[in-house]
Amino acid sequence: MPARMRMTATSRVERPTPARQWIARCAPRWTSSVFSSASTMIFVKSKDADEWLACATLQAALGVKVVRNDDQSPQPRRSRQPRPNGRHDLTITYADGRRAAVEVVSTRDETAMGFSAASTSYTTVSRLTRTWVLVVSPEARIKDLKREAPAALARLEENGTTSLEGRGISDRRPQELRRLRVVSCVSTPPAEGNKAGFYLVQDFTAGWSGGSSDHGDLVVQRCNELLASAEKADVPRKLLASGLSERHAVVVVTFDWLDSLGSIESGALPRIAPTLPKGVDRLWLVIPREPGPIRAIYWLGDGRWRDVVLTEEQLEAPRGLFSG
Repeated sequence: MPARMRMTATSRVERPTPARQWIARCAPRWTSSVFSSASTMIFVKSKDADEWLACATLQAALGVKVVRNDDQSPQPRRSRQPRPNGRHDLTITYADGRRAAVEVVSTRDETAMGFSAASTSYTTVSRLTRTWVLVVSPEARIKDLKREAPAALARLEENGTTSLEGRGISDRRPQELRRLRVVSCVSTPPAEGNKAGFYLVQDFTAGWSGGSSDHGDLVVQRCNELLASAEKADVPRKLLASGLSERHAVVVVTFDWLDSLGSIESGALPRIAPTLPKGVDRLWLVIPREPGPIRAIYWLGDGRWRDVVLTEEQLEAPRGLFSG
């Protein structure tokens, strides 16, 4: 399935809006969503796409002008040195002329991204008649899966099996799928014009604690730890260096924080205030979800959490900042 298309639970192929297409081009890799069927996907996004999403969220929630503050000038092709950048990512301008600095970070895990880049291309298999999504454990070997999974899936189809769940007492996985570290699999008839085959998706559900009433508090606690870590020390540093008195951190919460995704999507707001490092006084949490509405929750330092759900039009709004 092309990276610019999305597959719904009914295998109907739909074309995303232009903003979603642009975001998809930044990093055309997929991972499974735990909130719907295995055929619903979430994009893994690049830094540019994270900033696009942050711009759209800030504009939708605050009704402000947002501009990019990073040095976006082209890097010479022959240069192998990364461009030094000590500036914050975005600048907000309010109607009364006040300005605020914004730094955008994500919870994306580099190891998981490496797996995604290596595994999530679609493998067509002539002997299959269905499109399969295989959820595999982090220990799975991609080469073994791509070599041996076609025969295993063909045998499932011959037996009339269209899905298998490897969790709990109803584990009916054949030994070969267990050996390949396939946790579960599901299939649908191929969309019109598509060939049969399979995707590989890494299983992140070991971290899913599911349905806890304090999920909203959990995601806040995890953000506290993230922003206080040495890895993210440049976030408050860049915001303080801006010289502006109002400073926002936008955290793009990816699938790597599986146990925290539900609290942002479910509608429940956190009950606790964030503990932010010096230099950060506003906090935003947003999920780059595809398909479906994008929801963010945010803290403006006044003792309460708020939320905003972006429309497709609001998601399109920053286009001029990212053209060319």
